[in-house]
Amino acid sequence: MRILFLLFSGTNNTLKIARLLASDFALKGHVSEIVNINIDTPLIDISNYDLVGLGYPIYAFNEPRFFWRYIKRLQLCKNVKYFIFKSSGETLALNNASSRRIIRKLRNEKCDLLGDYHFVMPYNIHFRFDDAFVKEIMIFNRKLSKILVENVIKGKKSFLKTNILYNFLAWIIGIQRPGATINSYLYRTDMNKCIKCMKCVRDCPTHNIYYEDGKIKFRHSCQMCMRCSFFCPVDAISIGYINAWRVNGAYRFFEIEKNEALPLPYITRQSKGFYRCFIRYFADIDKSYSDI
Repeated sequence: MRILFLLFSGTNNTLKIARLLASDFALKGHVSEIVNINIDTPLIDISNYDLVGLGYPIYAFNEPRFFWRYIKRLQLCKNVKYFIFKSSGETLALNNASSRRIIRKLRNEKCDLLGDYHFVMPYNIHFRFDDAFVKEIMIFNRKLSKILVENVIKGKKSFLKTNILYNFLAWIIGIQRPGATINSYLYRTDMNKCIKCMKCVRDCPTHNIYYEDGKIKFRHSCQMCMRCSFFCPVDAISIGYINAWRVNGAYRFFEIEKNEALPLPYITRQSKGFYRCFIRYFADIDKSYSDI
């Protein structure tokens, strides 16, 4: 089986999931290709594939705006099977509604959709996850990856539960997407810290960042993917009215997963507040994993 992973990944969380899935499909003898789109990516002819995975990070309970625009223009094929995989930093049920437009397009065009899967990945905004939590998340992501692969190969369909209320609330929140444009007027780079490596300019998926007159400047097509502020090597980028939530510096997944000194389990039945939602999420994955 020839598989295409067609995705957008701002800070590489969704890309990491795609690579994990591709590795698990490879163990079953299947060949994968991964395409992480940006605003310039031409429409891909998907008729050459047997299976297409559509992946994205959840932004405010919706898919990224330019990813949806890409999928909306994509020519789908009825003889290709599809699945959706998405990532976010929390397990709120409202996230389940984020794929509603993609699912509607696939079903309207009579495509065979095999499922919709939600992977948790560490935040690239709000606050930084502890290494022990990241390690535990990746343990469960590896289980969920194997669940997805087994389900897809067997043709077993699996969808996240949503309803009219979730769909409506996600739509309402999606109306706020122009906030990214408004916020982009407030972006700043501290040129006293900036080392002019041009990483932000080169890597911006919408070419929103440019260098002019000795300064890093911003246009107004920002998707708020956080790639620039997250990966800036000197933490020189201020991201407007959400700057207090800025997270800087990539998670060292390889080192974290190999670190045997990290205390686990991180999530227990006594977990409270933000972490409480992970109790059931992890339990559900364990139950499904025991069935494969």
